[in-house]
Amino acid sequence: MRFQHGVFDLILCERSLHLFPYPDAEIAAKLASDLAPDGIAAISIPASCACTFIRIKLIRALRRLRSPFLDNLIVHVMRLLRPQLDLATLRDRLPYLYALPRRIDSSEFRATLSMAGLEVRQTFRVFGCGLSAAPHSLMILAKLV
Repeated sequence: MRFQHGVFDLILCERSLHLFPYPDAEIAAKLASDLAPDGIAAISIPASCACTFIRIKLIRALRRLRSPFLDNLIVHVMRLLRPQLDLATLRDRLPYLYALPRRIDSSEFRATLSMAGLEVRQTFRVFGCGLSAAPHSLMILAKLV
């Protein structure tokens, strides 16, 4: 979050904003300061739904049980589910399986965006509920004028 030169007409943040280790207010302020007055930000974060909450509970359990054996077992299962991906790619993705979201699409997060001067213009549900990913909300943001 150290970029400090100018503003952008378009900011895209897909499936990563929920992992940034900063307070929501700091992220919202950064988005607002980096977005041009007529710009658009498109961000995706986990949707607030039963699938997301079940997935969070599962991640917490997996984190407690994490071991080299479990990691290898998970990679093996992932290889069966995604045969098109090579072993190195699957191992590279493994840490994200254990990553807890720091934020989800909630009224609190939307209020924080609003306090930073951002308006949610549209929301779309993207990515289905599954073993490898939770449903996400794709939020289209604009600066309040």
